[in-house]
Formats: sequence, structure tokens, C-alpha cells
Amino acid sequence: MARFRSLLVLLALALLPLAAAAGEPLKTLTIATGSTGGTYYPIGAAIAAILNASLEWTTARAIPSRGSVENLLWLERGEVELAIAQQDVAYYAFHGREAFAGRPLGRVRALAALYPETIQVVVRRDAPLRGIADLRGRRVALGAHGSGTVFNARQILQVAGVLQEVRAVEASFDEAMTQLEQRNLDAAFITAGVPTRVIQDLAERVPIRILPIDGTLREGLMRRYPFFSAGSIPVGSYGSPEAVGTLAIPALLLCQAALPEETV
Repeated sequence: MARFRSLLVLLALALLPLAAAAGEPLKTLTIATGSTGGTYYPIGAAIAAILNASLEWTTARAIPSRGSVENLLWLERGEVELAIAQQDVAYYAFHGREAFAGRPLGRVRALAALYPETIQVVVRRDAPLRGIADLRGRRVALGAHGSGTVFNARQILQVAGVLQEVRAVEASFDEAMTQLEQRNLDAAFITAGVPTRVIQDLAERVPIRILPIDGTLREGLMRRYPFFSAGSIPVGSYGSPEAVGTLAIPALLLCQAALPEETV
């Protein structure tokens, strides 16, 4: 989090003219994040803590959400001042594509890339699943409705040729891990920073495995979706005896476009 401190100081300065234009200081500064079991919420809470230590005239707070799509819509409507979202979802929002088809968002601005998020496909270690193709006919959690994870899961399953053959459900990270533990799901997609708390918690209760996304599947996805880059889940993560190849995508910090351009 130390690498974000200079950004947050500039952000604090950027808020001064906005508050002056409003005639009084912003009393609260709200940061839209994601599921409490993912990475966005603790990152947002840490950003809020730094802002609260730096600013006397406002109180910053992080709030949970269903993810990137909801966060961007809240920003557009002026319901929050800051938000975290995946780069691909922000691109779709700016250009009116996918979930934002026909309604591009014009009141949102990207401030900075924060960190790479990793796509993790979680299964129980005792399941006979070794790759994405093995999810054919299986019960698979794609992520929470309105999250970037749902976009990624559908893209990966589509390129792998199994999207129409999985038994897909939408569920939050916490819900998906509970259902996986209870054997009500066979696999769950999670796009988040590594390590992800909910996956760690599950791995402490039952042995798990992360399915690889590599080889020709990964190459095809990176050609089709330029937001993706090659990623890796380090050896030892969640008890894994080896590193696991996968995909990564940047997480962005975004703000309302009302913030003066020369200060951001």
C-alpha cells in the first residue's frame, strides 16, 4: 500500500477545488469496492484509512458492492466519489459495450492502475478436474451479478468451447466458496489479487486446486481480449506444490469526472 501514498496525496489535493465549488467541504468520501471476501474491499479500506490520516475535512469509507459494473454505475450517478474496477469492464463502460451496450458512461475517469488481478478457477482437490475443458456438464459459479469476474468466466468458457455446456450460476465469492465446500458446486471463478482471503479460508478447511489456464487456450484468449496478460499463481499458494499458469488483468482506481483534469 505504500506505493499508493503519493497517488492519494494528489487525490486529496484534487478534492479541494471540488469541495470549494460545492461551497463546503465534502463531509464523506465513499469508495466502491467489491465483495468483502475478495481483494477490492480490503484495498479500498486501506485507501480510506490513508485518506483519513491525511485529510481533516472529510471522512473516507469503503463500501462493499457486487463488483465492477455496479461500481461504475454508482460513479456515473454520483453516488460514490471513487471506485475500483477491472480494466476491461471500465473499457466496456467508456465505449458502451457488453453490459453497457448503448449507454456509454461519460462521467467516469481512470486515475491509476493499482495491481494485477489473477483469474483463479477453484475446485476441490479430490475432484477429477484438471483443466477448463473438464468443466463440461459441471456446476460452475461465474461470479456475482455485476462483477468483472462474470465477464472473464464467460470469455474463458466461450473460447474453451464449453460455455453452453456448463451449469452456470452467479454467486458472490463467499457464497461460491461455501457451496464448493458443501459440494453443491464443482468449480468457481474468482478474479482477484493473490492470495484471495476466501480461497485461503477454504483451503484451510478442505484441500483445493486451481485449474490452469495456459497453453493454446491462454494464447487464444490473449489474442482475442488484449486486456489479458499471462499470469501465474505462485508455488505454495493455497497449499499448491507447484505454480499454476493463468491470466491477469489490471485493477483500476477510478473517480468522478467532476474532479478537475489538471489536478488528476
